[in-house]
Amino acid sequence: MLSFGMNLQANPPVSRVVEWSKLAEDNGFDYLWLWDSHVLWQEVYGIFALVAANTSRIKMGPCVTNPVTRDPTVTASALATLNEVSGGRMVMGIGRGDSARRVIGKTPVTVDRMEWACRLIRDLAAGREVDFEGTKLQLKWSLGHEVEIWVAAYGPKALRATGRVADGLIMQLADPYIIEWSLPFVREGAEEAGRRFEDIRVQVVQFKPMSYLGDGYVTVHLGGTLVETMNGVRHAYPVNESVIFQRFSFAQPSWTAVDGQNDDGTWIANGNYGTPQSTAHG
Repeated sequence: MLSFGMNLQANPPVSRVVEWSKLAEDNGFDYLWLWDSHVLWQEVYGIFALVAANTSRIKMGPCVTNPVTRDPTVTASALATLNEVSGGRMVMGIGRGDSARRVIGKTPVTVDRMEWACRLIRDLAAGREVDFEGTKLQLKWSLGHEVEIWVAAYGPKALRATGRVADGLIMQLADPYIIEWSLPFVREGAEEAGRRFEDIRVQVVQFKPMSYLGDGYVTVHLGGTLVETMNGVRHAYPVNESVIFQRFSFAQPSWTAVDGQNDDGTWIANGNYGTPQSTAHG
């Protein structure tokens, strides 16, 4: 099954992120993700509360958080609280902590620590008792909603961990060859944990997928909405407003590539009209 989501940087104003979330839901998107890097962009959990209050169906979550920007018990509590607000629509993308850690002069955590955090957050957010470094904890007020956990992974160790603990794999590379190379490691981890590999979904992201119709028309497909720029206006979408389409299948992408930037930082067409390519720059 192919599903679509939109991934946004939490740039001001918050009202725009909320409006785009409503637009995504209205046009059939299933997921709304926000980049969780608290120095580079705005804090995401307050925004999720507003998105939840202004939508009714779309799932939402960080893409991705990490185990140390916030204590895992804080993350679990935030997700459980937002699951009450949203009616159980919260999901979580998590990684080792790249931009969020490096921008403050710290290094990412180990894969083992990330895997541990996935297990703890899943159980604690759902109201189950956990052992937190020797102390028994439980969010007794949790409504018991399960949180989908998606792990961002690239190397063999992280990919195996994904197979052991995650509902889905996040790959920021819509390249069928890299996906083909990666999935056997996920399968190994799933089999090691006694899980079905077939139950693990894959999110591959394509930055600013665009198609070019010729004659100066540049289009961006946002769900069922067609946004066009014409009359010599060559930019299609600002780079700092990254719209990402996620694909839950292994099909060959067929979006046309773009190349080069305008002075204002927006991407422009490379003149390769009408020829499907496998990647798009972002």
